[in-house]
Amino acid sequence: MSDPPARLHWLMTALSTLALAACDTVPPCPSSPAYPPAVANSWIIFFEPGNARITAQSARTLQNLARVVNMSTDGRAHAMTHADRVGDEAANYILSRRRGEAIRDALVALGVPANRYSFLPPGDSLPLVPTRPGVAEPQNRRAEFVVTGMSRQDWPPKGYRVEEIQCVTTERMLVPVSTPPR
Repeated sequence: MSDPPARLHWLMTALSTLALAACDTVPPCPSSPAYPPAVANSWIIFFEPGNARITAQSARTLQNLARVVNMSTDGRAHAMTHADRVGDEAANYILSRRRGEAIRDALVALGVPANRYSFLPPGDSLPLVPTRPGVAEPQNRRAEFVVTGMSRQDWPPKGYRVEEIQCVTTERMLVPVSTPPR
């Protein structure tokens, strides 16, 4: 074993084996349900067919979006509001615009200033699921959001802390301050 890289590999393997042998057990991974979802910077919400009503499942997502935008004085939500391919192109553009306005109204009702939201209504021109004209694909009736303006001083968000979790690897998770440390 005169080759230096081979000796180094053998030494590292031996040290790793000894380190693992010294551990009685590997700490169990924490169960995921104990932690809330991390703060995201992109979202998708969905609409009812043929109108600007947000689905019941997406209402909670919109509330979370408003909370995140309001975490920073510079937080802004930008959306692209889409339509499925039922109806003609002009009608879908108008519907897409109505959906953007409905989101603005909902965000304002949730405390987001109107000047911190913008949207583009591409109508049915950018489907998530490509379909033939006339097909009512639920995933194409959507608004996709990105939040900008979050600076380092806004992290972690008020009411959260970063906690290290040791499992097989060390990970950092965002958890509410009210959650007891592990």
